[in-house]
Amino acid sequence: MKKRLLSVLVCLGILLPLLPTSAFAADTFTITYMTNAGVEIGTETYNIGDSGNDFPALSELSAMFSDFIARAAQKGKVAVSSPMWYEDAEFTTPASFPENPEANANYTVYLRLSVGLSVTEVSNGAENKSYSEVESAFQPNIGASWSTTVYRHDTYGAVAATFEKKVGDDWVEVDDSYYTDYRGTPWTNIIWFSDVSDSGTYRLKYLRYTATDNEGNALYYDNAYDTVGSTYEVNITPVELTITGVTAVDRDEDGTDKVELEGGVLQGILFGDDVSFDLGQGTVADTAAGENKQVTTHIQLTGADAGNYTLVQPTDITVNIAETIAPPIAPPIVPDWSSNGTSITDSGWKRDRNDD
Repeated sequence: MKKRLLSVLVCLGILLPLLPTSAFAADTFTITYMTNAGVEIGTETYNIGDSGNDFPALSELSAMFSDFIARAAQKGKVAVSSPMWYEDAEFTTPASFPENPEANANYTVYLRLSVGLSVTEVSNGAENKSYSEVESAFQPNIGASWSTTVYRHDTYGAVAATFEKKVGDDWVEVDDSYYTDYRGTPWTNIIWFSDVSDSGTYRLKYLRYTATDNEGNALYYDNAYDTVGSTYEVNITPVELTITGVTAVDRDEDGTDKVELEGGVLQGILFGDDVSFDLGQGTVADTAAGENKQVTTHIQLTGADAGNYTLVQPTDITVNIAETIAPPIAPPIVPDWSSNGTSITDSGWKRDRNDD
């Protein structure tokens, strides 16, 4: 009996190395679980063909991903949305567990965490105002308020709004400069306007709550959209400037309508703004000689803040155009034939009158 058992074991020892690995170990694949902030929650390995394969259930999260859940709970409650798992970080397509996974393949799915963020109001304080209304620059605002259903210690400072401006047929996110007022104070839920060029149509794209751990590391974020889809018109009107002290340079009549200008002082610039001017040339409708000819100016504003102003062209500028007196015409030179010489006649050269 012992000899037979020994023979079987020897045969098995010879055959085992020759058998394919798959005969004893199932092929596997992995799934990496992520948040929409790019944080890895954990990676799990699954046997291909295992009937029990599935995404973690809500009740399993704390045990399977204890490190992440503990970090997420450092500043308050953690809530999970339904459905939980998505194919993409924007949560547009719910995920399905791979039906025919490839061996050694890795799949990525995203866990949707929430704080129950909602937009409660989007207020507009920026309609039809002058550039000069608030101190040295126009600074009304559009702001958003919100509420959450999940209490966290960092809720207020963790919520920020993203606004968009309509450019042509497209909506474009406004840049960071909009979130700072004229004093240099940053804001998270309000955008500010400072120039005439800021006129246009705006809307709230979304409010975003970003959850962090105790070290300030972003773990996930939750977006809330303005379900009403409100848009807000911002109309910033320029400040009118006048200019004094411009004079026209008198000139002689030359047939052109151009007039040289000189002098000029702008009136009404707000303190600290960079605005100057380019006189260019004036024009006259009547180019004939005369006094006090009405001059039309085409003065242009220049400088970094010129776009916030419009110039009222002066209407009291005149020019004197002097008549041009033509110089006298010199008389023609007539040959003096009183002395000996020759002349041309119809018959050709004529001999000198003293010749024979």
